[in-house]
Amino acid sequence: MTGGRKGKQVAREGSRPSKKRREPLVMQAPTGKGKGDTISQPPDSHDPERWALFGNKRIWPERGINLTVFGNTFVPETVDIMGWTGFARTPNMAALELVREFYYAMGVPVTVRRTEVWITTSRINKWFGAPEDLGDLVDGLPEHEHFQPYGGELASNLRMDGDTAWNDYRHPLPLSELKLDAAFWLMFETYSFVPSTHRTDLGYDLAHCLYCTRNGLRMDIGQIIMKGICRGGHSTKGPLPFPCLITHFCEEAGINVRGGGWTMFAPTSDIGKKVYNELAQRRGLRSISGPMLEEDIVLFDGEFPDDDPDDHDYNEQNLDEDPDAEPPD
Repeated sequence: MTGGRKGKQVAREGSRPSKKRREPLVMQAPTGKGKGDTISQPPDSHDPERWALFGNKRIWPERGINLTVFGNTFVPETVDIMGWTGFARTPNMAALELVREFYYAMGVPVTVRRTEVWITTSRINKWFGAPEDLGDLVDGLPEHEHFQPYGGELASNLRMDGDTAWNDYRHPLPLSELKLDAAFWLMFETYSFVPSTHRTDLGYDLAHCLYCTRNGLRMDIGQIIMKGICRGGHSTKGPLPFPCLITHFCEEAGINVRGGGWTMFAPTSDIGKKVYNELAQRRGLRSISGPMLEEDIVLFDGEFPDDDPDDHDYNEQNLDEDPDAEPPD
């Protein structure tokens, strides 16, 4: 949270911090020996400092939703209303080195291994089968009278107690105060929509998305994801988002992904009963009965992460212990 840091400018009550727009950064791509070759460092790099940063960044994988386990809960109905059947499916595997080279070579288009990789809002929506042409949207989100910064309706819609008090960006809404469905969608959307490794609370942007999700207001997920990809290519901090999606478009562009010798990995298993039940039990609500699903990370290079796979559920308990936890390399 930003409230406790010194040197931060204090905003007026009811205001939100300004956002600076950044133009896409066009970089010289690394030159490999061939499309399928993996290399630890791009030869003839024009920006070795940038590669030193992006070549060692962690990956933040997407997650799907196991819709078959939820029965008559709100989950499958919301997915259907939002047009997210393809978006919620199990993500494909990702090539770790390829994703890092993509972000290193950020440009329009991105050139990786002498191959142009085009990722656009329309292509993302087409891949997920998501709706387009949704009317007047701002940054992929619908305009709404309740979306004024920290308006009372926005807070009361997400909070269990209906409290409308939320007028200071330095005090985000705690995860523990969210209604069950809002907390559930927070777990999904911070992997596959608005990437964030910090889930103890949420700020205005995520609150806006959660309000739309639980109220059936459709969003342009392609535009929102594109914004996240561009942000990932410009940020010096945090892990790299959307690796499965990026790997898909690299393969579609002609890069040898399946047999290229990359370190292939899969995201954590689809969000299922375990996450749902943890959130429900902490709110005194009925959980889903039956055996729990395994929540493991599978690495296809024959190695397993050193940390406990259950840490990746990021429930409220382990979040309180380690709010800045990040995924493994």
